[in-house]
Amino acid sequence: MKALVIGGTRFNGAHVVRRLHDAGVPVTAFHRGTSSNPVLPEIEHVLDPSVEYSITAFPAELLRDWDIVIRMVAMGEVDADAAAR
Repeated sequence: MKALVIGGTRFNGAHVVRRLHDAGVPVTAFHRGTSSNPVLPEIEHVLDPSVEYSITAFPAELLRDWDIVIRMVAMGEVDADAAAR
C-alpha cells in the first residue's frame, strides 16, 4: 500500500504520517514546506507553497497510483460540494 498525506506536517497530519510509516507503509507528504516540525525526513516530501488546491485540481506530479490519499487540510464549501458528487 502507498499513501499520500496532504498537509502531513502539523497537528494530526504529522501523527498520521508517523503511524503509516511505523506500519511499513510508503508515505509521501504533500505540504507547503513552512512547518518547523521536521516530520520524518526519510519519507518523500513534495513541497508547494500553494498547497491549498481544490480537490478537483491536483498537481500532475501527484497523479500516481496511490492506494490511499488522506487530506488533512480543512475543506471549504466548494471542496465539500465537489467531494459529495
